[in-house]
Amino acid sequence: MKKVLLFGMLLLLLSAVNAFAAPPRKARNYRRPVTVNTHRPDINALRAEMLAGVPLLTIDNTTMAAAEDAVTNPKKERTLFLGEVEAKRAYCTRLAEDLDAQQERAYQPLFDRIDKFNSDCVNIPLSPSEMSACMSRKQAIIADSTRLGEYWRERQANVFKEIEAAVRVAKIQMDRVDELDEIIRRQEAIYHQAQSHSIALRKRMEDIRVFFDGLCSGRDTRFTRAERLKYCGDINWDGVRSHLPPLPPLYVTRGAFGTSQLTEH
Repeated sequence: MKKVLLFGMLLLLLSAVNAFAAPPRKARNYRRPVTVNTHRPDINALRAEMLAGVPLLTIDNTTMAAAEDAVTNPKKERTLFLGEVEAKRAYCTRLAEDLDAQQERAYQPLFDRIDKFNSDCVNIPLSPSEMSACMSRKQAIIADSTRLGEYWRERQANVFKEIEAAVRVAKIQMDRVDELDEIIRRQEAIYHQAQSHSIALRKRMEDIRVFFDGLCSGRDTRFTRAERLKYCGDINWDGVRSHLPPLPPLYVTRGAFGTSQLTEH
């Protein structure tokens, strides 16, 4: 019994020694790690990019202005031709309708005579004298119908020649309109390409301006006071260098290509 008690006391003593000898547990940190932006942009490169961007904007503006000028005369010519083609279409339609109306009026008396002949001479018993009179009437109707047909065939041919001549000219004008549309489409593509480049470049230059604003105002803590004095000596506190050329303004106008759009001047 004494041996059992002695063995138990020995185990308790060893456990206590191990507890004091074990290294302390580290406290768990439940806070999220703080990320600090330590990337330092190349200030000289940004300044050079800003300076290089201004003449590129001027080139874009010049390209857009040239594209607008290049479609001025084609648009006028296109409008003129479309107006003339529409006038020819209306004129030819009127010629055809007038021809039909005049021909109907000219043939109506003949149709009335034929109806009268049918009622007086066809499918009814006739005496010899009545038969002779009906035959004379029939011969006269045939002769008048022949003369009338010849006259209106010639009249119709003349009208159709006039319509065909107008259609030929209209086709030439519409072919020219197709050429003008292609010119306008090409210039529109040039315009919008330059416009998209200008807008993207302006956004990039605005990002650079915001960077200089943070640098020179001290809000950007990645740079020291000495660096601010070095790089911001000629920069106003709004982040714009006083010796940089101004950016061309951006307006919203109704351009040469239809709907309201961003147009740079």
